[in-house]
Amino acid sequence: MNINKTDILNKICYTALVYGRINKKLKSNYSKTTIEKLLYDIIQKSDEHFFQRIGKNIYIYNEYRKEHYFIRLDTHSGNERINQHYSHCGFTFKGIKAIEWTNDLPEHYKDGPFSLFEITL
Repeated sequence: MNINKTDILNKICYTALVYGRINKKLKSNYSKTTIEKLLYDIIQKSDEHFFQRIGKNIYIYNEYRKEHYFIRLDTHSGNERINQHYSHCGFTFKGIKAIEWTNDLPEHYKDGPFSLFEITL
C-alpha cells in the first residue's frame, strides 16, 4: 500500500492541550502556527520512501539519524470523549499507565492513571 503525504498532511489536527504539550516537550513557547509549520515541514521534506506503515501508524524513518518522528501525550483516564477526539485526530491509544509523581511534574500528575496516546509524523 502506498503512503500519500498529502493525505497525512490533510489529517493533522490538534487541540490547544496538545499544542501546550508539544511546547512542554520541546521546552518552547511556539505558537499554534509555528508548531503546525514545523510538523508540516518534517512531513513535507521527508521522501515517501522513508515512510513506513506499521499497523495503523505511519513512521517517518530518517536513514541517517535512525530516528522515528512522533508526538506522545497523556490525559487523565476515564474521559472517553477526549480519548475519542485524540483517536479521531490520528493519535493511537497506547494504554493506561500510572505515572509516578515527582517534584518536577505539574500537580495534576499526582492523580492517575493516565491514558497514553502517540501520533507518528
